[in-house]
Amino acid sequence: RAELKALQVQMDLDKAAAQQQVDSALASAVAAHQHAESATASLQSQLQAATERLRRAELDHDAESAMSKHEAGTLQTRLNVLQERLSRSELDHASLSELASQE
Repeated sequence: RAELKALQVQMDLDKAAAQQQVDSALASAVAAHQHAESATASLQSQLQAATERLRRAELDHDAESAMSKHEAGTLQTRLNVLQERLSRSELDHASLSELASQE
């Protein structure tokens, strides 16, 4: 009967040790899951920030491109005006030369 009682005590100790290992493993799994969720949230935040920086960079590039096109258009307009003035000036010079040669 004493052996049976000792065996029962040993089984209870083994059961308690096994339960402690299960609880420890479960606590480790919960901690790992929480760490994974935290890491995922951090990565999502970093991705959102990087996406926003990329969007702003694209907008800045588009704005610079639009400004460059506008400046090119302005310069082309000025060039056209100057060419027109030069053309008129040459015509005026030719007219004056012709008048001078007639006199």
